[in-house]
Amino acid sequence: MTRTEIKKLDKLWADKVKELAGWKCEYSGVSNCVLNACHIYGRRNRTLRWNVENGMCLTYRWHMEYDHHLPAHEDIRREVIGEERLKRLQDLARTITKNQDYETIRNDIDNFTR
Repeated sequence: MTRTEIKKLDKLWADKVKELAGWKCEYSGVSNCVLNACHIYGRRNRTLRWNVENGMCLTYRWHMEYDHHLPAHEDIRREVIGEERLKRLQDLARTITKNQDYETIRNDIDNFTR
C-alpha cells in the first residue's frame, strides 16, 4: 500500500469515527472544539488501525489523558469503551491480518455501523 493510500485511509477512518460520535466528544459531550479521533489500540497494530470500532472521538485534552494513562484514563475506558468492546478489540488485536488492500479497507470503513 502506498503512503498516499495510507494517509487517505487514516483520514477516512478519523472522519467516520467523528461522524459516528455525532461530531462531539464521547467522554464530555462537548462539540464546539477541535475533536480528535483516537485509537483504543495504537496505529501500530495493523489489524486494528482502520477498524472503526477501535476508535473514539475525544477532545484533545481527553485524548492526552487517555493516551498517557493519566487520571481520567480508566474513566474514559469504562464510560466510552466498555468492557465488552474492549474484550472484542483485545481478541482482534491478537490476530494477524495479512494482505490488507486499500479498496477492502476503504469499503469496510465506509460501510461500518454501530
